[in-house]
Amino acid sequence: MNSNLQNNDYGNTKMQWSFITNLNYMQISSYLQNMFLKMEKAYVSETVFMILKEILMNANRANSKKIFLEKNNINTENAEDYQVGLSRFKNEIISNWDSLKGGITDSSYYVSLDIAIVDDKILFTILNNSTLLPIEEERIKTRIEKSENYKTVIDAYKDMGDKSESAGLGIVMSVLLLRNIGLSKNNIKLNRKENETSFVIEIPKEIVPLQVSSQIKDRLLIEVRSLPSLSTSLQKIISLCTDPDMNMKDLIDSIEKNPSVSAEILKLANSVGFIMKSKSMSISQAVKIIGVKAILRLLYAMGSMNVMNKAYSRMEAQWEHSRRASFYASLIIKDLGLGKLGESVISGALLHNIGRILLLSVDKEIFPVIQELTHNRATENSKVLEEAAIGLSYSRLGGMLADKWNFPEDLKCIIEFHQQPYMAPEKYRKITEIVYLANNLAANIQGKVHFFSLNDEILNNFKITSEEDFENLYKKYEERYKKEGME
Repeated sequence: MNSNLQNNDYGNTKMQWSFITNLNYMQISSYLQNMFLKMEKAYVSETVFMILKEILMNANRANSKKIFLEKNNINTENAEDYQVGLSRFKNEIISNWDSLKGGITDSSYYVSLDIAIVDDKILFTILNNSTLLPIEEERIKTRIEKSENYKTVIDAYKDMGDKSESAGLGIVMSVLLLRNIGLSKNNIKLNRKENETSFVIEIPKEIVPLQVSSQIKDRLLIEVRSLPSLSTSLQKIISLCTDPDMNMKDLIDSIEKNPSVSAEILKLANSVGFIMKSKSMSISQAVKIIGVKAILRLLYAMGSMNVMNKAYSRMEAQWEHSRRASFYASLIIKDLGLGKLGESVISGALLHNIGRILLLSVDKEIFPVIQELTHNRATENSKVLEEAAIGLSYSRLGGMLADKWNFPEDLKCIIEFHQQPYMAPEKYRKITEIVYLANNLAANIQGKVHFFSLNDEILNNFKITSEEDFENLYKKYEERYKKEGME
């Protein structure tokens, strides 16, 4: 009963499942992305997907709970029996979710998602053919009302924890995410009928996103303004690189007169695979092999890394991730024969995380909470929750740093859009997609990347069509990194 999401009439379709799989969620995400891109509202696609996924998961769970209670002859009209049955359901099923898939698939229960454009709004209707008990309906409505008490998702998390039963924190979070794009609890409606439960999410075609304010956001903006510019000596070399009448000998002489710059250029170039490693290679040889454009981007990388390292200590884990992502990006380029893109991609991958380093340095508590929320919801993209909790994402924060240091447009786009490459200008989309893939492969160091939360269209562009393909590519690149990148 699973539906095929190949309907090109975006905004008017119905999908139905007996059991919603991770692959189905991946397909829904891609569908929404394309739908909102067509409507020139791409910035809301991740938010809407996160809300829909939360409600669809609860609907899936509600059906499974109904089956479990019926199978075990639990009297749901008796409050005590119901609580015992609910406790058993949590212990026996929620902790071993896949074990119930067959039971749901073979039952008459289903979940559907209907998307319709009506006048000036888009209506998303999630329906499952099992009825909420009165106590369950009251609990959900209470939580929707309670969402008014919270300013951000983090406030709700701290108050409720992330182990609330069923629709607890998720329902509150959905309302707060709606608020973040300029809507309210009035845009989500719960309806209970005999043998049917539905949620309707109403998204106007014209919305004005809320400018979330927070103390952390204010501190971050102050921090961006207070960070120093790139060093004067570095800026002089950058000026030489960008001079249309640049003389190669003058550039090489200028680099050679600056021992720290010379050493860093060779170190960075070697560490991310620009050139073959050679202890005897000179700056003159390096510049000629790498090229002026690549040298320029390495200078930006070196300069910003120096500023960040002086301002913020103990961020080695973040830089290690960035180095790994940059090395992986260099391998992707080689594998695809896209060497001309290397000058932007390798440095961009090295710098993609600078906003996260700044965020972690200013507030050490909030990002781990956001990471836990995203991990528990099987997603790799923390951007939506960061915007709802703080008022801006780490990738946008990185874009602000790129502006401050006058990075070339290609580097800025990689930094700002590496979480959502489809938002990048067409001119820079391919390089941003490469860094998106490299970043997620590098994040898989402990095997914790949720493959089905990744963008399937981007993966298909790199001929990655299954979880096995992704894992095999990761293992291949990590083996190379341990042999070459860590030397």
